[in-house]
Amino acid sequence: MNKPLEIKGSLLARNTLLNLIGQGLPLVVAVITIPFIIHGLGIERFGLLSLAWVVLGYFAIFDLGLGRATTKFVAEAIRNIDRNEVAA
Repeated sequence: MNKPLEIKGSLLARNTLLNLIGQGLPLVVAVITIPFIIHGLGIERFGLLSLAWVVLGYFAIFDLGLGRATTKFVAEAIRNIDRNEVAA
C-alpha cells in the first residue's frame, strides 16, 4: 500500500511565498502602469475601461468555486498518491 505524501515546512513556505507573489505582483504592476494608461487614454476612456473591468469581474461569479474545488480534490489525491484519480 502507498504511504501518504509528507509535506515539509520548507515546501509549504515556498509555495506560500509563490502564492503571495502571484497575487501581489499584478497589484504592483497596476500601481506602476495605471498612471501611464490614464495619460495615454484620457480620463473618459479610462473610465470606460474601468467599467469593462468591473463587468468582467462580475462574470467571475460564474466560476462557482470550481477552481478551488478542483485544487482541493487534486491535492487530496496527490496526498494519497492516487495517480489515476488525479488524471481523472
